[in-house]
Amino acid sequence: MFGIKTLRVLPGDRAGAGVRAGRRCGRRWHQLLVACSLFVAATGAGFIAAEPVGAAIPVTPFVDCVVHESANIWSVYFGYSNTGTQSYDIPVGADNNVDPGTPFQGQPETFNRGTYVRVFRSQFDFGLFNGVIWTLNGQSVFGSPTSTPCQNGVTAPASALALSSATLNGSVDPAGDPTTWHFEYGTTPGYGQTTPSQTATGTQLQLVQAPLSGLLPSTLYHFALVAGNGTTSSTGADQSFTTAAPAAVTGASPAASTGASTLTPRFTG
Repeated sequence: MFGIKTLRVLPGDRAGAGVRAGRRCGRRWHQLLVACSLFVAATGAGFIAAEPVGAAIPVTPFVDCVVHESANIWSVYFGYSNTGTQSYDIPVGADNNVDPGTPFQGQPETFNRGTYVRVFRSQFDFGLFNGVIWTLNGQSVFGSPTSTPCQNGVTAPASALALSSATLNGSVDPAGDPTTWHFEYGTTPGYGQTTPSQTATGTQLQLVQAPLSGLLPSTLYHFALVAGNGTTSSTGADQSFTTAAPAAVTGASPAASTGASTLTPRFTG
């Protein structure tokens, strides 16, 4: 049998025992510090302080807009801006969570370069809570009924640009009500031309597109998405694009140039 030796410290000796223990601890830390210093000097190793996530990653959340769904129910749409040169992953947790409710409510965990609106939404009961908080990358944003109201449509950059054609893009949120939409476009911010009207249904934000043809090459065009649900109508922000330029012909007469040209579409936005 092994015995356990107990060190008894009398009340009057507690202070002295504490001092002696502190001295022993101090000597040990001093020895450890000296050993580490010798290791650094011999190997050239150094210590790197951990940098907070918010200081290292240039990703910023924001409240895009809010929608009054019914009675006390509101939806808050959030977006983010990544001003860095690469994408970043911020998993759900202390640096990426929504409150009140469950920490994960559909928010992204991968953040691409650029600015993105309405990447997810969170609903809350205004009778129970004043709003919703999204904490991301050490920053918190608060959406409430006093935040900016959502527009029905959001204009996005055009794509598939060619000599005489392009595709207009945008997003529409029907929010449960059938929503009609179309694009206005033209060579000035006054537009002047429209695409055929279409209808979006459902409760989720959705991508809408309209192909254009018969455009002029090397020409700047403006466009905007217009959406409405019968009671309200809104026009998205103005966007612009420039159609592709004809390929330059060199070293041959016009009569000898019979082959098809290969064009590389140029994207804007």
